[in-house]
Amino acid sequence: MDRLPDGPRARKKNAARAGPVPPSAEPITAAGRTPGAGYLPLSIPLLALFATAFIVRLGVSAELGQTALFRNAQLDSREYLSWAQRIAAGDFTWPVPPAHGPGYPFLLGALLAMFNGSVPAVRLVQAALGAVTCLLAARLSGKLFGKNAELATGLSLAFYGPLVLTDVSILSEGLLLFFLCSAFLILSR
Repeated sequence: MDRLPDGPRARKKNAARAGPVPPSAEPITAAGRTPGAGYLPLSIPLLALFATAFIVRLGVSAELGQTALFRNAQLDSREYLSWAQRIAAGDFTWPVPPAHGPGYPFLLGALLAMFNGSVPAVRLVQAALGAVTCLLAARLSGKLFGKNAELATGLSLAFYGPLVLTDVSILSEGLLLFFLCSAFLILSR
């Protein structure tokens, strides 16, 4: 058996003698890619972005939860909430005439049934959904314009006041934005 010499040059020659590394020996990331082939679906900056957006929405929900306009649903929020409460109670009849589509009231009704009618718990779920929307928009921006745009978009949406308010209110627009961002991200593949 011949002994292989040590040293940087010798290691290079020994690697060349050994042949290529089989594909099964290459490290694979959670996304199913080798480390240099792209970035992970949820990197540390994106997880921090989600946490930031979620904390901002929780803070706004906690602050606004003390106001009369937020405690007592008005206008569209009142219609959504009354329809969802009927759905949670088992009454699936539509109001005549239906002022809104049934998607959001059915989701809201399911959440109310799951959390025993707790509107603050529903706002917590909506805050999480809003934070996920920030992530989806950031990922879309990153795919189209690069990593810097991804973080800039995510942080902008995490602190954008009207979006934060929409995400913690009993309104269907937060769910709509989530589905729009999801659809655009899927279509951008």
